[in-house]
Amino acid sequence: MYRGIELGLRNNLAISRRCYKPMYVAPYLRELRRRKDVQLKKLGDFSTPRSKYIEWNLQAEIYAFGKRLGEEFDQELLKRAFTHKSYIQQELEQRKSLGIEDSSLALEDNEEFINKGDRIVSDTVVKYIKNALPRASTVFH
Repeated sequence: MYRGIELGLRNNLAISRRCYKPMYVAPYLRELRRRKDVQLKKLGDFSTPRSKYIEWNLQAEIYAFGKRLGEEFDQELLKRAFTHKSYIQQELEQRKSLGIEDSSLALEDNEEFINKGDRIVSDTVVKYIKNALPRASTVFH
């Protein structure tokens, strides 16, 4: 018997199997889409980063990140790790556009961490390839 296609007789009753979703699913999905559209109209565009909101607090974000992971981090190192140089440039440009003369920021970018991470990853991959494939080409040395 083919599933979902064939009609069967059981106790003299015709039984068919459905291959489609129940009737209430489509209206339910339409209602969910309508609610989502209404909510998007109320809240606006989500493409604006949270750092652009007036009430955004960098220290609170970093603290919450550490708590979500269940780890204790040095707040300054974590702040530095999440700060890209483009963010610092944007902040400096924003200060200039607002007319703030002293445009010194107490922020450091994560360029040094990126370089260290690249070195660590490449060294680890080279060591793994040397151990896993000892007769491989010496291109990785």
